[in-house]
Amino acid sequence: MANEEKGRILVVDDNDANLLVATAILENLGYSFDIAKDGMGAVERYAKEKYIIILMDIHMPEMSGYEATQQIRAYELRNELPRTPILVITANPDFMANHTLLANSIDGFIIKPYQQEELLNMITAQCDLPA
Repeated sequence: MANEEKGRILVVDDNDANLLVATAILENLGYSFDIAKDGMGAVERYAKEKYIIILMDIHMPEMSGYEATQQIRAYELRNELPRTPILVITANPDFMANHTLLANSIDGFIIKPYQQEELLNMITAQCDLPA
């Protein structure tokens, strides 16, 4: 059962299998979460809810994770909100080499496939939570 006291996590991915993996891990770790299937959904959800971290896929229809990240950062600035960590989840091991423009917008990335402990370590490090 999810623990609201840990805070909510936004999982953004258009692939059902990837969502299943991420949400199963988060459930197992006791986190509560919301899902967005594209970048526009991520921006809309972010504007309505406070998240401790956003797990963002990059390649999605309608609005990419890159565009969603830029819109979330702009929303934070406009509304003088603290920066929410954004962790990119990607299958591309050369992610940072190919996405240097994201370097100042994201707080980390994790390569698929990933293990539960790896995701937990990234969440706790980015959110400054005890492991």
